[in-house]
Amino acid sequence: MFTLETAAKALHFIRHIGRMNDFWEYARVFNTEEAWPKPLHSFATRDEALTWLRTQSNLPYEAVLEVSGALYNAARRSDGEWTLIRFPSLEELED
Repeated sequence: MFTLETAAKALHFIRHIGRMNDFWEYARVFNTEEAWPKPLHSFATRDEALTWLRTQSNLPYEAVLEVSGALYNAARRSDGEWTLIRFPSLEELED
């Protein structure tokens, strides 16, 4: 019951802030490539992406980069170095 109540409250909140059209648009493209994150930058190699990341002083939270046609989330490790975490493709998720 708690899950249904939370979902109902979330929908009421979305309507309250005037974003129902955005919600229905997202629902329309959910689980399609159109809803997949868009890359901030594209690179031919992982090394190029890491070199570029090291020169960035500020990136949006959960920045997405494209490397050799695959999408990666850029994250800073505890030692300050960057790491790239590959997003699974839609085909991989469907298997």
